[in-house]
Amino acid sequence: MSHQGYQRNLPHWQPENGVFAITFRLWGTIPMAVFLELKERSSGPELEAILKARFPAFYSFYRDGLSTPKWLADPKVADIVQEALHFRDGEMFRLIAYCIMPTHVHMVVDRVDGVLFRVMQSLKRHTAREANCRLQRTGRPFWHRESYDHVIRDYRDMCNQLRYLIDNPVKSGLVSEWSEFPYTYVRPGFEVYL
Repeated sequence: MSHQGYQRNLPHWQPENGVFAITFRLWGTIPMAVFLELKERSSGPELEAILKARFPAFYSFYRDGLSTPKWLADPKVADIVQEALHFRDGEMFRLIAYCIMPTHVHMVVDRVDGVLFRVMQSLKRHTAREANCRLQRTGRPFWHRESYDHVIRDYRDMCNQLRYLIDNPVKSGLVSEWSEFPYTYVRPGFEVYL
């Protein structure tokens, strides 16, 4: 396999021996930057129509004046994801780095064994089942169906992706130094990219 492409809601490209930066989110959440950009361009009924059409799960929280889920802020739920990532390290991929934020997860992997979206399905299915059990939730989604992946192209791109990942909890005000955040991991030897 020199590369493989596939289409879900987003197009995906999986080159052989690729290194991937992946983001996956809790159901009902969207990136804050996306929401702020939409609010800047639209308001009132127009904003509601856009949210309803493009982000229906998020819209239901927004419409009802509720905050979106932050289940990963619960250490016991974050531990489930952290353990699942390390369990798959060496089996389904080589885990280079991750950061588990309250609403989403960033990870960088290479040596993916199989089709990336199938690997992500396995990871998300397992963690959703365990987290929903922990949260005593049934019959509702845990993760957003689609994940975002980016093929890392070169040394500079790897540096940018890893810096972005480790800076997430700092920029969000959760810690003052990335190394203080208990749900950030960088594989030994990859500190050279920071």
